Amino acid sequence: MKEIGFRNRIHWMSFFLCALVVGVHSQNAELFALTEESSLGARLLIRFQDFIALELGQIAVPGFFMISAYLFYRNFSFSKLFSKWKSRIFSILVPFVVWNVLYYGLYCLMSSLPFLSRISDVDGVVLSTSELWSAIVNYSYNPVFWYLFQLILLIVSAPFLYAFLHQRILGLLFLGAAWMAVALQIQIGLLNADALVYYATAAYAALHARNLVETAFGKKGLLLGAACVLLSVLPQLLFPSFLFPVPVVLLRLGVPTGLWMIGKEVPVPKVRGWMKGTFFVYATHFLIVRSLNKLAVLWFEGSVLAAFLLYIIDIVAAFALAELGRRILGRYLPFFWKLISGGRY
Repeated sequence: MKEIGFRNRIHWMSFFLCALVVGVHSQNAELFALTEESSLGARLLIRFQDFIALELGQIAVPGFFMISAYLFYRNFSFSKLFSKWKSRIFSILVPFVVWNVLYYGLYCLMSSLPFLSRISDVDGVVLSTSELWSAIVNYSYNPVFWYLFQLILLIVSAPFLYAFLHQRILGLLFLGAAWMAVALQIQIGLLNADALVYYATAAYAALHARNLVETAFGKKGLLLGAACVLLSVLPQLLFPSFLFPVPVVLLRLGVPTGLWMIGKEVPVPKVRGWMKGTFFVYATHFLIVRSLNKLAVLWFEGSVLAAFLLYIIDIVAAFALAELGRRILGRYLPFFWKLISGGRY
């Protein structure tokens, strides 16, 4: 696969995963006071949104871990460590801090204005240095950034991870130890064991299996991708409680892997510019979809149709408003845009 084709597929995969993240957080049946007993339409809507939020959407963040790891360790060597760290400081650490500060400031503002406080259910947020520090370090006002916090830990651990993963056998033993930590539900300091599995598996693939990941194999590749999806789903369906949460982690690892294997075998159009802004969408979508839902509930509470239409509108609006924000900030506040986007598109 040529480099341009590889990058195009990375953007498509990121776009798909980001849309799933927005779908997870756009769940609104409960906000609209809809229950299983409300009506058949409400029941169907609840089950549809639950499938996205609790099943399909749960592959999104693991998929992002895998993309991040693969790109970090693709063509990696110890000599490139500091340049990799330097680029991630700007693209991940700086936006992590800036966004957490921005969200804390926004919550302080909403808490101080009665109308916004009533709409957002935000109250009692105080402005203080200790609370600001908590907002930055604990992402307490920006909970979706738990992913970036875990990713930062994994990036900092690069020398340790590479020492194991660059050797084939030792790397496999390391992956086995990570799976054991998942099976025993061991917390590795501040790092989640399942995040380590997703990240380390993709890093190992980048170091030892680039041909498998990046080369098209035709029908064999399609079958391999389909088998990967099926074999990762079956344990969760048949033995969900066996060594829990192993079946769950296997599903969240295997489905994105299988989808990538299938996707690299089929032609895909060139990704559109607005589809590349997934980081900005990830950073802003929660505020957007919750605000839209909260406002709509004021007029359409109890309406199944309104809840369904707004669910679709939420996903479209998250990308549309993010693209609008990119164009405005990129033109009029370019330095600020670079800070919050990490220099991305």
